[in-house]
Amino acid sequence: MKKLSIILAFIFCTLAVIAQANRPGTPIGGIIVKGGKNPGGQMMTTTTNDKGEIVLNILEAGNYKFTITAPQTAVAEQAASKDNRTYTGGRKNEEASATSERKGWDGTVKGGSRVAGEPIGGVVVKGGRNASGQTISVVSNGKGEIELAKLEPGIYKFIIVNP
Repeated sequence: MKKLSIILAFIFCTLAVIAQANRPGTPIGGIIVKGGKNPGGQMMTTTTNDKGEIVLNILEAGNYKFTITAPQTAVAEQAASKDNRTYTGGRKNEEASATSERKGWDGTVKGGSRVAGEPIGGVVVKGGRNASGQTISVVSNGKGEIELAKLEPGIYKFIIVNP
């Protein structure tokens, strides 16, 4: 009975963590952000930490454009079906489809799965420059792009979260 209690507690804790990972406003770690000054110059590539944070050192004033993409380790969700059937006493018994078990970000944003290196649309990017106190909040478009207009030189910190 004690083992059953421990197993059930583990299962419920695991389910709670998985449910929390895709909640709106939850930071997304491991996302790749590429871009720079638009037009031209100061190209940057960075990856969000486990808190969904990136830090950008903007050297020149101007407009900047970035593309948000899934990490190279993202796994595409596929409709995998096994055709394993067994027969017991003349009845056909269906087995459940196989599902892969993953840790960390599973590439899912707003119910859609992403392929490694593919742009991620619909995520929220918010933050700004500490010295200014002004907060910027944008949502990536269908191509995974965000545009940050009229940035002044300085260090900016952004958090990428689920919508």
